[in-house]
Amino acid sequence: MLDRKYGKGQWKEFVAEFSSSLPAMGIRENSEGKHIEPAVPGMILTIDKGSYAGKELGEDVSFHRLYAPNSPHTTTSNVRDCKSCHSNPETLGYGKGTLIFEIKEGKGMWKFTPEYALNENDNLPEDAWIPFLKEVEEGTVNSTRTDFRPFSLKEQQQLLLVGACLQCHNEESKVMKESLIIGIQPLLKKLDKSCTLPLW
Repeated sequence: MLDRKYGKGQWKEFVAEFSSSLPAMGIRENSEGKHIEPAVPGMILTIDKGSYAGKELGEDVSFHRLYAPNSPHTTTSNVRDCKSCHSNPETLGYGKGTLIFEIKEGKGMWKFTPEYALNENDNLPEDAWIPFLKEVEEGTVNSTRTDFRPFSLKEQQQLLLVGACLQCHNEESKVMKESLIIGIQPLLKKLDKSCTLPLW
């Protein structure tokens, strides 16, 4: 293709399952600052390079899961509730499934069960953008823009820390409203005995 010469091969395009659920969120980071924006699958691409280089089918495969920033046309005066960002697996980039904060013997752990099977090329659920509570492998290209990316492991942990608090504390409660003003870190120094923080 780059040499502008004809070669043996073909493009096969498949339409993904259409979803009207809340989008994943990602980070746009550039000279204007750092902003959280909605993201949608831009292109999930598999290139079987071996198939046109005389190799066995599937021997040399290049797979890319690229998401793109998106501006939804569903602007309303109502905003999403706190849990819809801080404990929603689709929003965090894990895809559809069940995300629960489990407390056993005084220890809290987030657990995720995906709705879709894992793709053999990157071991992620078919509708995921990133792995559950794992750092994205260095060098992985996962966005259609150079200044847009999914949440890092540290950012996932920060979001889910607040998500753990929201399991018991109502978002309208005094402590959660206070966290919007001073941040959550000062409040962690005066936890109630009944509070259980997640273990990473």
